[in-house]
Amino acid sequence: MSMTAVIMAGGWGERLWPLSRKDLPKQFLPLLGGSSPLQETARRISLLTSPDNVYVITGSAYLGRVRAQLPWVPVANVICEPVGRDTAPCIALAAAGLRDRSPETVMAVLPVDHLVIGDEEFRDTLEKAVATARTTGGLVTVGVMPTRPETGYGYIEVGDQGVPGLEGVRKVERFTEKPHLRRATEYVASGKHLWNSGIFVWTLGAIREAIATHLPELSKGLRPVEQATCGREFEQAVAECFPSLPKISIDYGVMEKAHNAWVVPASFKHWDDLGSWAAMERTISADQNGNCLTGKASVLNTRQTAVYSSGGRLVTVLDARDMLIVDTADVVLVAGKAAASHVKQLLSHLQEEGLGEYLETSSPSATSTLWDSVAACHKTVDKPWGREIWWALTDFYAGKILQVMAGHSLSLQYHERKRETMLFLEGEGYLEVDKETVNIRPPMAVDIKPGMVHRVSASRDITLLEVSTPEVEDVVRLEDRYGRSPRSS
Repeated sequence: MSMTAVIMAGGWGERLWPLSRKDLPKQFLPLLGGSSPLQETARRISLLTSPDNVYVITGSAYLGRVRAQLPWVPVANVICEPVGRDTAPCIALAAAGLRDRSPETVMAVLPVDHLVIGDEEFRDTLEKAVATARTTGGLVTVGVMPTRPETGYGYIEVGDQGVPGLEGVRKVERFTEKPHLRRATEYVASGKHLWNSGIFVWTLGAIREAIATHLPELSKGLRPVEQATCGREFEQAVAECFPSLPKISIDYGVMEKAHNAWVVPASFKHWDDLGSWAAMERTISADQNGNCLTGKASVLNTRQTAVYSSGGRLVTVLDARDMLIVDTADVVLVAGKAAASHVKQLLSHLQEEGLGEYLETSSPSATSTLWDSVAACHKTVDKPWGREIWWALTDFYAGKILQVMAGHSLSLQYHERKRETMLFLEGEGYLEVDKETVNIRPPMAVDIKPGMVHRVSASRDITLLEVSTPEVEDVVRLEDRYGRSPRSS
């Protein structure tokens, strides 16, 4: 079917800390074993459209991870946000990225972190949503029949007006965002309310008109992006415009104000939003005492307690009730279940106490000694231009593999003390060295001495081996398209 799909894969999932981190967020983790939420979302939408019609909106720092997990998605279809501005700017940016397509093109927007069981039911629901968007010219959302009075979701009150030939589709009476428990209980009992799944379908013309009408500041702010050509000009326009856009959700900014909103009831076998520890607990079978255990865990005289052990240690619990325990390699979280929804407050507290480093996974520059970092450096570190894989860091040299994605470049930089040698293994592009430009053709080796200004740019994905003296923090940036600080580790 003719449809363009946009997967929203930004954010870092604070409510699932310490499993989810800034540099390795939940959408890239195998939360339920096997594939990540990003891979599962992309797999589901590929049932309805071709790879050329699948787009991913993500943070600049996650480009490498998206490329690694979805190699079949064209690199030009991965659009990077320099900062997070919530769902309305995200969707508006996606629409701007599709500016060359017809206004009648149907666009489906999917959050990355949903659990959906039932591929056939998913396909049927989305096909009906697409038909509704084409028939009505309106803004279509997918609603889920509530199974409990959930206060963390938005609700849709279903109206009486339907669409001929599309069974179950109804005009939206009103949206209500995250009601208190009493009202949520009333909504479930009424039979006239659905959970707002956050899945939207509309034509490009309809969403552009709605944003221009209800969020004119956002529409005006993205005008330079819509007018930019593809490639570097588009990315530069995004880098300049996006940080100043208003931060607002599509629900508050558009859907609650729209008079042409329609809802398609989902026929999924099961749906959940994997955005919290409570949601994660619902995916795990409980023992006879209501305990949900993952990994190495043993409990005694314990009830209604969830344990997630991923740090390699055995976690034991004695005589506990209604607790959440999460064990990772460097952090242990212990909380009463009633407070588990307030993890974001804990993260702010850590920042205030100077412990913000634990919001990210450990990295070579964060360890206390050089030899401590050797153990940590055999890993992949995502960069806005791609990724680097550390394979050595000793008292005498550092070694890593750099993968620079097509259309991206390293910063224009020099080193005050560090000396490095680059061996280009594959790809195409050019290397700037002291005002000279050299075409990159593997196997080419270049020696970069202290003070030499240089930059690598890729026209086709470049892989290079870099060996340097051990001053890994000695980088002085003169120009950087990703807005990073002049000095960096």
